Amino acid sequence: MGVLFLLGLPAWSEGQPVPPAAPAVAATVPAAPPAGPQIRFATPSYDFGKAPAGQLVKYDYFFTNSGSGTLEITDVRPSCGCTTAGNWSRKVEAGQAGSIPIQFNGANYNGPVHKTITVTCNSTSQPMTVLELKGTIWRPIDVNPQYVYFNLTPDAQTNEVHVVRIINNQETDITLSEPEVNNRSFQLELKTIRPGKEFELQVKVVPPMAPGTVSASATVKTSVTNMPSIAVSVVAMVQPPLMAMPAQLTLPAGPLVSGTRMGVTFRNNGAGTVTISEPTVNVAGVEARLQEIQPGRVFNVVLNFPIGFDVPAGQQAELVVKTTNPQYPTMKVPIAMMPRTSPVPAMPAPAAPPPNRIQPAPVVRAVPAASPSLTPRPATSRLAPPAPPPLPPSPTDPALK
Repeated sequence: MGVLFLLGLPAWSEGQPVPPAAPAVAATVPAAPPAGPQIRFATPSYDFGKAPAGQLVKYDYFFTNSGSGTLEITDVRPSCGCTTAGNWSRKVEAGQAGSIPIQFNGANYNGPVHKTITVTCNSTSQPMTVLELKGTIWRPIDVNPQYVYFNLTPDAQTNEVHVVRIINNQETDITLSEPEVNNRSFQLELKTIRPGKEFELQVKVVPPMAPGTVSASATVKTSVTNMPSIAVSVVAMVQPPLMAMPAQLTLPAGPLVSGTRMGVTFRNNGAGTVTISEPTVNVAGVEARLQEIQPGRVFNVVLNFPIGFDVPAGQQAELVVKTTNPQYPTMKVPIAMMPRTSPVPAMPAPAAPPPNRIQPAPVVRAVPAASPSLTPRPATSRLAPPAPPPLPPSPTDPALK
């Protein structure tokens, strides 16, 4: 037992349980990165809080390639044109980081906004990531609505009034000038609800207004430096007393290869009721059938065009109906046909090659034989080689002795 104390170990004697051995500590082995490129964003959703209208919101989305291959960002697509992406990191090696700069223009927004940015990459497990950008656009002066729209009937142009609320969100009070409008068809009136804080701009139309669309711009000057004026767009759409929908019928190119059915709806926008009768088409062969959908208000004319129908050259086809409206005793709806397509000219067939003709054999003329009276050719002629020179006499020749 004394030995145990010397070694600094707890005493142990017979009859006591053996103390358990200390557990073995395993060596820590770092995990291998996932196979292939992997993208991981530090903040996939960013809340910019409250930003004044007109101020650009900028933010960089940082990411890391946590995989083992090269990460490639192939596309960054915001959800609308008010959000744009800058020059982002196109290729990021394993273990490295990159960024995607985003800019949001909230000049035309008021209140909470939420935008998304879709990021496409070559990640094996997450090829597409959707980032979020959210917050609140704050204006020193709220104008609601910023557009005023009138949809008027011919008999009701004086009773409708639109109200635009103007609220000051600043601590200091503001003052507004008298409103101005660039079209005399509208009348403006500014009322104070809470001095320096809340106002109402009332917009009315000045009758009579002819059928059609009339637009104007209303302006109110303020005492706020960063918002010196308030602009409100005003549009009035005045319906005609009686209208046809559609205003023109268009048929396929004639002559028609099959029967065609089309319809025209006549709507009464006036206060009183009307009657429509006697629908006719000035081209023979067309059947016109009248239906009253809503008594005195809505009518429908169904036209049946037969096979082979065609508008004669130089003639304007039209549907004509009679009405009891004194302003429109008759109504006409033009009927047009699609232009005929010119046939594609056929390519001329290639010219056939000339027939093979047997060429006559060339005429060989015989050369006449040389006449005996002709002078023979010299020995140097190319036809006969020259004769060799005579050999010198031999030394044993008897003539030399």
